[in-house]
Amino acid sequence: MGYYERQAIPFHFALAETFTLCDHYHCSLLGVIDTATRQVTGLIQLGSFTYTDAKTTFTQPNQIPTAIALAPDNRYIWVACNVSGSLAIIDTTTNAVTNTAQAGLGTEPTAIAFT
Repeated sequence: MGYYERQAIPFHFALAETFTLCDHYHCSLLGVIDTATRQVTGLIQLGSFTYTDAKTTFTQPNQIPTAIALAPDNRYIWVACNVSGSLAIIDTTTNAVTNTAQAGLGTEPTAIAFT
């Protein structure tokens, strides 16, 4: 890992300033972007879910969004959360998570497709 000044890597600095929403590995937020201005206008917390099996119950945050897809009806955005093995479902009219689907412990969803 290194530290770079803007003049050493101007292109990468410009990308980061324009498109980076969060750079923490365990990010649980999505940015809402105004496509006309390319500005972040809000943040959506991905929330958490409770997992229960025969032996335990625990709460797991929806972590590390790795894929995003707009449902065919344009009403919901589905977000694959890699580390938590879950899918957060966001209502596009409220920008809030309305449901979380558990993909299964030990899974790491990296893509979403609607057919």
